[in-house]
Amino acid sequence: MDSGLSTLGLRLIVSPRNDEAYDSNFKIVAQAQRSPSSWDGTGNSMKPSIALAANRDAVRNVIGRFSAANPRVFGSVVRGTDQDNSDLDLLVDALPGATLFDLGGLQIELEELLGVRVDLRTPGDLPAKVRIRVLAEAKPV
Repeated sequence: MDSGLSTLGLRLIVSPRNDEAYDSNFKIVAQAQRSPSSWDGTGNSMKPSIALAANRDAVRNVIGRFSAANPRVFGSVVRGTDQDNSDLDLLVDALPGATLFDLGGLQIELEELLGVRVDLRTPGDLPAKVRIRVLAEAKPV
């Protein structure tokens, strides 16, 4: 899964299969440790909207521990069209000093908490054509 995080001009690519994060040159930059009970990359066990509704406060707390703020949800969850195999599209503002490790760690921790795939983006990661639409539809977590 390409997380699309482009802070510092690099893209962080997080592979759910082997829990490794690569930079845009495919150099391993992080190795995640996941518990066996967490999401295993084969699919979600529930709709992302249900996972978010059940864990909204915990999601805010996790985001507060990383260098990110202003979490917003967009995509199929906001439109009410998410399904069991959908991912959760989240938009956050990276705080000054945030690194790819912070944002990649945040994505992994959110996936473990929610048990669903998370597509974590910052507004700057979005193509200009899409950014206006996403910012207009995004709702606070």
